[in-house]
Amino acid sequence: MKPTARRFRNLLGLFRRRKPAPHLEMGRRGENLAARYLRHAGLRIIARRVRTPYGEIDLVGREGPTWVFVEVKTRNAPLSRIDPARVIPPKQRRRLNRAARAFLRDQGRPRDRYRFDLVLVGTDPVRDRPVVRWFPHLTGI
Repeated sequence: MKPTARRFRNLLGLFRRRKPAPHLEMGRRGENLAARYLRHAGLRIIARRVRTPYGEIDLVGREGPTWVFVEVKTRNAPLSRIDPARVIPPKQRRRLNRAARAFLRDQGRPRDRYRFDLVLVGTDPVRDRPVVRWFPHLTGI
């Protein structure tokens, strides 16, 4: 093979889609499960993976007139071992609050009511399938 053909083939390799890292793939599956669970619970999902200058919001939904900002945490462990109060550290809570206010400002609705929810996705050790737990009205954010 000529050197130019080899270089060209290597350049094409740069544009090939690479498989995401396993932890990112697990997070994406967790967000998909959480969105489906919340939709069945009556929440209207407006946006996913919203990026703001202050950080990313996993899911944005509406429940009546209230905006709902959802943080999804996916773990490869039983949920009985996870304490929801400690899942989101204070620094991330402040970032989520700023990101939510920036989102509402960008939507032209800075005075609308909003709340934060947490969804934990884990595994059921007995049945070896995912388990979803929803914690609405997360306080302290």
